[in-house]
Amino acid sequence: MERRRGGGSASTKQHRKRRKGPDRKEAAYVRAVELLGEDNIKKMGEDWESWDTSEGGREWQQSEGVVLQLLRQGLSERVIRVILPVGGNRVARLKKMLESGVETFHTRREPSKPAHAFSDECITRFKEHCSPWVMEDGFPCAHRIPRQYFTEPKIT
Repeated sequence: MERRRGGGSASTKQHRKRRKGPDRKEAAYVRAVELLGEDNIKKMGEDWESWDTSEGGREWQQSEGVVLQLLRQGLSERVIRVILPVGGNRVARLKKMLESGVETFHTRREPSKPAHAFSDECITRFKEHCSPWVMEDGFPCAHRIPRQYFTEPKIT
């Protein structure tokens, strides 16, 4: 085998001079100010802080609507997260919901039925089967109705 030749060590290479500029968060804030104006951004932030925007909170649906409006205006996730303190998952979920259609506004899945649960058809058949049973008053199931030997009330 031949020995490799050429090439220098990494320590002898010149480091690339990087021009210092605004980081991503600052650049997103600048874009937001250009699009909406600084006064509007501050007002939105103050309103947001006064709301109960946690999941299940009083203004949860209203806060979802605010994020949806910003997405409809064409703002990016990063710009929205600079304006409002929301998580990336929430913005991504609402963005996906906009793409699939607003009629799917039920943002949370309904709980799935367990595999061992009866189907709706089985339950209706069972109710139909039980409907002709003779029930005694005051009891939830069919008891034998005791014979009454006396005709006077409250004497058995």
